Amino acid sequence: MASTAQSLFGGSWSLDKNKSGTGVYIGNGKYRFTFLNGSTEIISLSQWNPNGFTSFGSSFFSGPGGLYYQPPSKIAVAVAKGNVNGQPTYVIVFGEYWNTSPNLASYLYNQTEQLVSTGSQFLQLIESQAAANGETIKIGTSGGLGYFLVYTANPSTIQEAEFLSGISPNYTISQTGIYVQYNSNTLIGVIGINVPLNSVSAGQTLAADVQSSL
Repeated sequence: MASTAQSLFGGSWSLDKNKSGTGVYIGNGKYRFTFLNGSTEIISLSQWNPNGFTSFGSSFFSGPGGLYYQPPSKIAVAVAKGNVNGQPTYVIVFGEYWNTSPNLASYLYNQTEQLVSTGSQFLQLIESQAAANGETIKIGTSGGLGYFLVYTANPSTIQEAEFLSGISPNYTISQTGIYVQYNSNTLIGVIGINVPLNSVSAGQTLAADVQSSL
């Protein structure tokens, strides 16, 4: 993924093997997670906190009303660190695969498909309002894949997000984006910090690096 980030955003990148790897569900909310550095740990999704970003995945692992859906049977995480024009940069990708149905990924896909088919004017309004604030929001479906993208370089929005999330990084965040895609049994989320993750194509390119590990 480091080479993908470099080709998309420039600068120099490396994959953090101490925070990247794959996990298999073993029951009771626990995963046997094998890191790329060769070590293995038993972790829960609520514990997972790569690079100090609190539980990005946890909101996607639980369905409406709490843990309604079965946990994913397999997870994959990739954390890339970079430096672009002297600024610290990060790309974090989470992937989940379910071997049961229904699951959270299929729920999100069905909801997005319904929204696209019945609420196109509403989506256009959201996207135009975001653009007026210098931000990007994209929600849609394509080729059996649902997705949403949120990106901002608006300082006030970033500051508010940091406050609400409780995140206090030891560096300045000038731009950030989140891309999530899902189909009938797979969900992949991408976080970009201090990189222009502002297009669906960039999100899909990064997601593909983790897709092969699920």
